[in-house]
Amino acid sequence: MEEEVPMEHLRKFSYDTNKFGFRECFLDLYGIEQPEIIHEYLPSFANYQSQNDSNTILHKVFYANFDRVFKKLYISFLSQITEIVKMPFYYQQIPNIRFGFPNMQWLKEFHTDAQYNHPPGELNINLAITTSIGTAALQIEEHPNGRIIPLTQKYGEFTFIDHLSCKHGSIINTEDYTLVSLDFRILPKDRIQENFQKSSVLQGKKFVPGQYFSSNYYE
Repeated sequence: MEEEVPMEHLRKFSYDTNKFGFRECFLDLYGIEQPEIIHEYLPSFANYQSQNDSNTILHKVFYANFDRVFKKLYISFLSQITEIVKMPFYYQQIPNIRFGFPNMQWLKEFHTDAQYNHPPGELNINLAITTSIGTAALQIEEHPNGRIIPLTQKYGEFTFIDHLSCKHGSIINTEDYTLVSLDFRILPKDRIQENFQKSSVLQGKKFVPGQYFSSNYYE
């Protein structure tokens, strides 16, 4: 009998921030003291539009420096995930970084990730770098076709979400600070579909080992 992967939607976990210092890495990368005010360092911030929600200079700096600054920490952190799912998994090679700037809507539409070609069996982890509350939070259905609520978190917490079935997005952030979070997907080894033909919409990579996911599985 196949072992079931525990994946309760909106199930929250804590981790040791002294051991996994995502916030410190983030601050070192951008040379700032508070991630909540990083929008003040964004050129032409007043002209920023939500259509560019993954393509600002801040995003580019993160992705260009990921291997040098974040990769070792990210791979080490996966030990926390394997303690939960308790089976080998492939992992998203580079996590997504999210910036929820004040007075803006950083995700342009509510959607499920199934609409963006993500494969069945994939799990999604959202990790807070700043406090996530109210309008400065991912907005997500409590269950498919259910009430939409904010994904409330604080630094040192991460949450499993059902990104495939539950719609999620953002609303205008009126909390007067920037939300910063990471999210990444994993796919248990026994759920990989080597012939899965769909590709990620933004990156154009197939959801198979060596492309969207790591070449080797984590256990």
